[in-house]
This record gives sequence, C-alpha cells and structure tokens, in this order.
Amino acid sequence: MSAAIRRSDSRALRFKRRFIYPFRWFYQSHIWGLRGRIRYVRLFASAVWHWDSCDYVGTLELMRIAFAEISRAHRESGHVADSPIVAKQTAVVAELCRRLEADDYYDLARNEIHGREGQAWAIHVGYLGKQDAEYLGRMLRHIQCWWQ
Repeated sequence: MSAAIRRSDSRALRFKRRFIYPFRWFYQSHIWGLRGRIRYVRLFASAVWHWDSCDYVGTLELMRIAFAEISRAHRESGHVADSPIVAKQTAVVAELCRRLEADDYYDLARNEIHGREGQAWAIHVGYLGKQDAEYLGRMLRHIQCWWQ
C-alpha cells in the first residue's frame, strides 16, 4: 500500500514539475486575479443591471461604488506616498455621488431654511444640488493624480 501511495505521489509530483511549475506565473497572475475580478463583478452587478442610458442615476451609482472601492483600497493597502489623501478625496467623491444619486435636497433645504416655504426654499434646493455637482467636478480634476 505504501508503494502505491509513493508511486501516485511521484506521479503527481512529476505532473506538477512538468506542467504546473513552469507556468506558475500564469496561475498567480490570471487564476488568483480571477478571484478579484469575480469580487468586482459582484460589486457592480446590481449597478450595471439597473444602469440606463437615459438617466444619470445609474452612472452616479457606478461611480459611487468605484470610488468607494478605490478609497477602501488606498486606505487599507495604499502603495503611493499620498494614499491617506487619495483615500479621503475618493471618499468625498463617493459621498458626492451618493448625495447626487439620492437627490434628497428638498429635505436638506427644509432642515436648513426651518420651514420657510416659497421661493427662498426652492432657490436653496437648486443651490444645494448645484453646489454638490460643482464640487464633484472640482474633485474629478484630481483624478489623474490618484494613480501615480
């Protein structure tokens, strides 16, 4: 019995030496990378499923998920010198995308204006949305600095 086990072990070892060890770089780069790719598919599946070309909300949801993931990656295992700064900036972009996607500026304006209705309230609602959209545009100017 032990001879049979040794023989099968030697076959397995010969197989590994001949077919697996020379291509270890392929398994490490493609097979182990596949695990991360499957995780990304799971992250973006709902957002891609609900994405529509005639509405900006789906695009904002995709951006929110992407920038939250980038922020997490830089926070946990940043490989650039300014990873904490990049993590904060991408978290701000993710939050701005969430706020623009939720579009709850009516409630925010109601809390800030304290019940005054009419034109002042409507102007403030427009101001809050415009402010977030402009800040998102200013933050996206730094996008090329986040991966250097």
